[in-house]
Amino acid sequence: MRYLKRNYYWVIFALILLQQAISGGFINSISLFTIPISESLGISRGLFSLTATARSTFGFLATLISGSVLMHLGYRKSIVLSLAIASTALAIVSGSNSFFMLMVGFSLFGFSDPVSILVGPAHIVRNWFHRHQGLILGAVTACTGLGGSLMNLILSRTIESSGWQSAFSLSAIMMAVLGVLLLILIRSRPSDMGLRPFGEGQIQPQKQAHEDHWIGYSRKKMYRSASFYLMIIGTFLSCLFSYAMFIALVPHFCDQGMSAQSAADMQSILMLALAAVKVVCGFLCDWIGAKKVVLICLIATIAGLLLLSFVPAPSVALPVVILCAISLPLTAMIIPLISNTLFGYQAQPYCIGIFMGMVSIANMVAGLITNTVFDLTGSYVPAFRFFAIGTVAIFVLYLVIYRLCARDKKDILAKQEQEQLTIEN
Repeated sequence: MRYLKRNYYWVIFALILLQQAISGGFINSISLFTIPISESLGISRGLFSLTATARSTFGFLATLISGSVLMHLGYRKSIVLSLAIASTALAIVSGSNSFFMLMVGFSLFGFSDPVSILVGPAHIVRNWFHRHQGLILGAVTACTGLGGSLMNLILSRTIESSGWQSAFSLSAIMMAVLGVLLLILIRSRPSDMGLRPFGEGQIQPQKQAHEDHWIGYSRKKMYRSASFYLMIIGTFLSCLFSYAMFIALVPHFCDQGMSAQSAADMQSILMLALAAVKVVCGFLCDWIGAKKVVLICLIATIAGLLLLSFVPAPSVALPVVILCAISLPLTAMIIPLISNTLFGYQAQPYCIGIFMGMVSIANMVAGLITNTVFDLTGSYVPAFRFFAIGTVAIFVLYLVIYRLCARDKKDILAKQEQEQLTIEN
């Protein structure tokens, strides 16, 4: 028992992986319910898609305050509450016999997303791991894709054998059991068990020393800085362009002459590549810093969009899929890491919810914009070209943000040093 307590970091890591596999896996499997629910309730698929809009809308509102909620309640209470909401919402959906009840259930489910999927994992990883944060967070977020494969298998067979209501009931039970398990075993901070964060006080690599583990902006200072608002714009647009490439990839391949099966195979390769890329990006964030990794992801976005714009899809399908996989970490795991690097630990609870909210909005509108362009022009290519130019502009914007944050950091550290000298004297 003493050995287990000393190494409880890895128990926490295993619990987060399990939680992400179940919660994230279910979210990645929601598309399985489109046809059976539409046919069962006699509604169009377009009408059913409004449930996703409702979930995203309420999820966005919850995301804005999720950082403050985690800071005040702690991860343990927050994740148990989130899973209780998710279980209740899925139970409501399982008993739905009207579109109205579907909307109620999916809207309520949206409130569970921020702590379960978006902001919560970064919060608990930051509390328990001072070294290898990027690698740990990359592995955690990659688990949502692997969990999606497992949940797809379980839920599809349940739908086939017992119906979609039973699949939702099973998911509600899984969320409830997971919540009880985390209530018993999870701890918000190492100090709750008399431990220190993994790697605390250990010598950091020279490449990390200038970026990680600094206190950062005060809340007031951050809200007054131009870099914060530029970061909001940069986060939204970079995620918008990355999501747009991802959403339009399969239909564009089909429009370019690929068979539906070949395009679906490319989608499968993309999801497998994305799981690996998240781990690699996490490792690179630890090694060369999150700022450089963001730029690498932006370059991949530009290259992918340019290939889609000017080269027939069948001949570049595999390179584009790989570039898209490298681009997509911009929409998830890198956001907490780059916000911590730029604005510091002190500011992260106040800024992370806003930045992840921008990710949610980008996800909501990316498909609308790309498909509207297709409806107007008969092709996704004009959208790809416009987004490629836009991503170049975002690349430059991030360089400006880095420069502004470096200047602010220098001033903040100088002020803190002066205050320390004053206290000592």
